[in-house]
Amino acid sequence: MKQMAVSYSALDTTCKETSDYFRQLHEHFIVEEHRLISPMIAEMDKAAKAIKGSVSEAADIMRVYNTAGGIGGVGHALNDCNTDDLVQAIKQSHSFEQFMDVAFPSSSSSSSETDEMPTTSNDHELLTLIVNRLDQVAPATASFKPTLAYTLLVDTMLLEDIKRQMRSTITLLESAQSVAELDQVLSFSDSDDCTYLLSPVSAEWTVTDGGLELESVIAPAAVVNARGYVYVFGDASGQYAMFSLIDRQWTLETAEGMTRHTGVSACYDGSRHIYICGGKILGSACNKITCYDVETRQFRSVGHLPDDVTSAYSFYRDGLLFIVGGEAERMYNRTPYHRIVVYNIHTTKSHVWLDNIEYKSLKSCCYDGNDKLYMVDGTCAFFHISLATKHRTDLCSAPSGVDFNSLQYVPSINGIIQLCGKGKNFKYSIRDDTWMIFNDYDQLKTRTNYVSCLVHASQ
Repeated sequence: MKQMAVSYSALDTTCKETSDYFRQLHEHFIVEEHRLISPMIAEMDKAAKAIKGSVSEAADIMRVYNTAGGIGGVGHALNDCNTDDLVQAIKQSHSFEQFMDVAFPSSSSSSSETDEMPTTSNDHELLTLIVNRLDQVAPATASFKPTLAYTLLVDTMLLEDIKRQMRSTITLLESAQSVAELDQVLSFSDSDDCTYLLSPVSAEWTVTDGGLELESVIAPAAVVNARGYVYVFGDASGQYAMFSLIDRQWTLETAEGMTRHTGVSACYDGSRHIYICGGKILGSACNKITCYDVETRQFRSVGHLPDDVTSAYSFYRDGLLFIVGGEAERMYNRTPYHRIVVYNIHTTKSHVWLDNIEYKSLKSCCYDGNDKLYMVDGTCAFFHISLATKHRTDLCSAPSGVDFNSLQYVPSINGIIQLCGKGKNFKYSIRDDTWMIFNDYDQLKTRTNYVSCLVHASQ
């Protein structure tokens, strides 16, 4: 029942997002429609005004010569006449008299059913009428400049291509919805006796008794999910921790060859290996890359980084490890590491992939699993770098006053989550480029010293 409720909630959220997407498209199309139609409507209004002015003028001229005054009511009838009917009457008529008979049958006849006697105009009225019309003829005629009718030209091939592109911009990811309950964020601290799991879709928390006790402070980048477990590396005791997503329990194992190895970063290759990069050995930064086999639970050294780096972030993509930021140690001096290093697991070679990245004290970094690395620094500057082009794009600044220490990209919401405690948990919408308060049910006032990890059902 709980899984069905979560699935229902996920479907409801997706329906609303889909409707909102098409609402924005619809509003855009309406704007474009008005942009194209507005000049045509303006020309139609000018043409209608000129037509009615010409009809009124001609009717007054006929009134001068037709002393019977049978068309004296044209002015009132013209005001009530529908422009479309007037245009249709003009197109169907071969003479002005025929037009008057068609458009104003009650006014152009010699007598009317409502008027028992025709009206007549005396000389003074006719003279006044002629003078008034002479004053109006010149400016009325000069004010209207006939224009060519607009023609709509549509590139049908391009239109069909746009339709195909529109259909391809939205894809329903059944897997993301069906495993929404298992697509969670694990949050924990070595100072808390509980472990917490957040469902980003339902915004509900699950609390598990039993915390993690380690000798060292947990590095946010040293936590990784693989094959039903969450691993924590880099404890000074020479142990590493495993949290079972089935039993919801922590266990400690000995890390052979990793004694006093802290401040590491770790990433999973999606198969059977976890790569542990950099860190400190006996307090000094190192450039070591170690591979952990999740099946044999064995560690082995596989390569080195160009520099001694600690507290970096590492991500796996297509046989390459991307090691981002951290602190470099040169001549016993630690400085921010403004580089991205790439290590090839096949050739075991590493090189500086991108140098001189502009940021001040990188606070956190996450990977969307496809192309982009998202980063936030100490000034709340937020940006992403494309792994395909190396291009940097500055994004909406992160909220100030928040300790962004563990960004997590969550596929099921296509966004990024940062957990800082009740009323201070934030969600970033990639589509809208906006940060917003994540309205969950977090009961902890602060998660400043907590680290988090995205938990995938497929890993």
